[in-house]
Amino acid sequence: MDLSFITNIFGSVSVDWLVIGALVVFVALDAMRSGTGRAAALIFSLPATLLVWNILPSAFFIGPFITTLPSWGPLVLFIVLAILMYVLCRQIIGEFSSFGNGPIPALLTGVATVIILLIVWLQMPQLKNIWDFGASIDALFAGQWSFWWLIGSLGILSFVRQS
Repeated sequence: MDLSFITNIFGSVSVDWLVIGALVVFVALDAMRSGTGRAAALIFSLPATLLVWNILPSAFFIGPFITTLPSWGPLVLFIVLAILMYVLCRQIIGEFSSFGNGPIPALLTGVATVIILLIVWLQMPQLKNIWDFGASIDALFAGQWSFWWLIGSLGILSFVRQS
C-alpha cells in the first residue's frame, strides 16, 4: 500500500490550518455539549475588546499609563481586557444551552467563532508574539475581507441561534 499520496496531502497543509481546524473542532464539541452560549459570548467579546483597546489610549487616567508599559505589557493588558469582556458578555448573554445542540449547528458555531477569533488576532500586533499566522491566513482573513468575514460569522451565529 502506497501512503505517499496521503503524506503529500498532509505535508502540504500548513500548521496554521491545523491549528484553525483544531479550534473549530474544540468549539464545535463545546457547542454540542453545552450549547452556543460560550461561543456567542466569545464572538461578541472579541470585537468589543478590540473596540475598547482602540479607545483605551485616549481614556482619562489610564491612557498615559499605557505608554509606560514594558514590551510585554500591551499583550497582558489586551488579554486581561479580553477576559473581562468575555465575562461581561457571558453574563449578558446567559446560558442558551437549549440552542445548537446538533452537530451541524455546533460546527457552524465553531467556524463562526474561530473566524472572529482570527479577525481579532490579525488586528492585534501584540498577539502575533504568541502565534504569527502565515501569509495565506493573513490574505484570507485580514484587510479588505475582514468586514465580510465578521458580518458573515455573526450571520451564521444568528442563523444557528434561530434554528
